[in-house]
Amino acid sequence: MTLPPIFIGGAGRSGTTLLADLIGCHPEISPVYETDFLRDYAFLFLAQDRPPVEMACRQAIQYMDRWSQDLPHRPHNKASHERYAHGPHYLLFSREEAMSAAVECAQRIRGGGHPAKAIGSMARRLFEAHARLDNKRAWVNKTPANLQILPELTTAFGSQIRFIHILRDPRDVACSVVDRPWGPSAHSQVGAWWTSKITRGLEFARSNRIPYMEVRFEDLVERPEPVLN
Repeated sequence: MTLPPIFIGGAGRSGTTLLADLIGCHPEISPVYETDFLRDYAFLFLAQDRPPVEMACRQAIQYMDRWSQDLPHRPHNKASHERYAHGPHYLLFSREEAMSAAVECAQRIRGGGHPAKAIGSMARRLFEAHARLDNKRAWVNKTPANLQILPELTTAFGSQIRFIHILRDPRDVACSVVDRPWGPSAHSQVGAWWTSKITRGLEFARSNRIPYMEVRFEDLVERPEPVLN
C-alpha cells in the first residue's frame, strides 16, 4: 500500500526541521528537505503574473541547474548547536536525477500538460527516489514555504495530501529569525513577515476539506512522544 504524500510547512524558524527530523526517525517514513524548488516552480507556472510557457520552462530548467549543483549536499545556515539525526538538509537523490526530472516536467508542460500535475509528478519522482535510497516506503517533505503554496500542492498531489503546519510563538520566531541572512533584520518587522508566511496557507486549509493538522512547536518540545504519536 502506498502512503499518501505528507508535507510540513510554516514560517521559517518555527521548528519545521525538527518536526521532519523526528518524523523521519519512523522506520517507514523518510524525511526529504529542503526543496524550495517547489515554491519557485509554483510561482513560475501557476502564479497569476507567470511568464509565457516557453520562458517559464527555460527558467525552470535553469533554476534546477543552479539549485542542484551541490546535491546531495546543499549549503545551509544552521548554527553549530542545531543538530539533527538527518542533518540540516536531507537529500539523497542526485543532481542528474534532479535535472532529468526537471527536463521531463518542462516537456510535459510544453506539450500541453497541466503545470501543477507536471510539477507533482516531478516531485514524486524525486521524493520516491530519495525514499528508496533511504530504504523506506514513504516520505515526508519539509520546506517552510510549503505552507505558502498549499493550494498549489493540493492541485499537484490531489486531495490525498496530508499537511502538517507547525506554529511557534511569533515572539520566539522574532528572536530566532532576526540574525538570519534571509529574514527580517529588526524585531519590529517580524510581525508582518510572520503573518505573510502563514496567512495564505492557513486560510486555504481552514476553508477546504483537506487533511490538515496544526502542531505547536512548544508542545513538540515539551511533550514529543504524544505529539509525534
